[in-house]
Amino acid sequence: MTGNPSTDPPIDTERLSEYPVYLVSVPASFTPDSWHTVPPGANHYPSGEVAAEVVAVLNRAKIKASPDGSVTSWFIRLRKSTGGASISVNLIQTWKPMNEYDLPPAFMTMKGQVMQWRGIIADLNERLRRTGAGRGCYQRAYVAHSSRPEDLKPLGQPEGESVSSGGDAGPKQIQPGSVYLIDVPKDYEPYSPKSLPGPFQLVKDREIAQVAAVRANQRLIERSTHGAVFAWYIPVDASGGYGIVQFNIPSGWAPADAYDMPAPMTVIPGKKKRKQFLKELNRQLDRGCSRGRKRAYAAVMVDRPAVSQSLRSDRKKGNQND
Repeated sequence: MTGNPSTDPPIDTERLSEYPVYLVSVPASFTPDSWHTVPPGANHYPSGEVAAEVVAVLNRAKIKASPDGSVTSWFIRLRKSTGGASISVNLIQTWKPMNEYDLPPAFMTMKGQVMQWRGIIADLNERLRRTGAGRGCYQRAYVAHSSRPEDLKPLGQPEGESVSSGGDAGPKQIQPGSVYLIDVPKDYEPYSPKSLPGPFQLVKDREIAQVAAVRANQRLIERSTHGAVFAWYIPVDASGGYGIVQFNIPSGWAPADAYDMPAPMTVIPGKKKRKQFLKELNRQLDRGCSRGRKRAYAAVMVDRPAVSQSLRSDRKKGNQND
């Protein structure tokens, strides 16, 4: 599986399912059984359809009770392996919904299948739990699902969180706005959402960052005995230029070639939206004992033709000097 360009077409992120994620405060004594265990205070229902109906009714009442239609809290629908649930989330800013099915600005959004990103939610929740250690409560991230009738599955069809993996669902080509969680030193004190700790290389030129990452990935593939790697180098946007960071993959991953990319945590299109997302997520990750454990960075798209040409030129110069 090494040395051959991927023949899979790039995934159209605009057509992927998108799930908003919200932060919910839970008691410090709460010990969830899984990454999506319904929080205390949620109302439980026999099906997702019933949960959707109740959420719509509750939100309709909130709009009706508001003098100008604005709200400071909102009900969201959660999925369960059996049945459904609803929970009220407090909003950071006052928000004016278009109707009872509308969803407020999310903490972050996840695209694709559940199998692609449920581990990310579990990891984030563990870090949020550690951040809240010693306090009366802490926050957990929960995925909200649509309450619109047209978005619900037919009656009697299961609507559980689990889905079939169907093989490697991760994109073979990096998508614009791809965000990755990167391990950084525990004692790192960031000065901005895009700042890089000393161990990572910072360069001024975008193409140099791309070439350095691909060259490092080629070495990883060459040293791999079975085609699998447990780390990967990714060029990212950073304060003062571009960084070359190491993305750790504990379970291993088999890249198609040095240009291939593992599945990102999420894809956030739009520079302004992505900047705000990174700022908020890194603020959460930098709090308390989570400081310096992981930080989120936006990957730079690798220009395959330009990088390939640069690598060929380097090899040609090297041969001439031999």
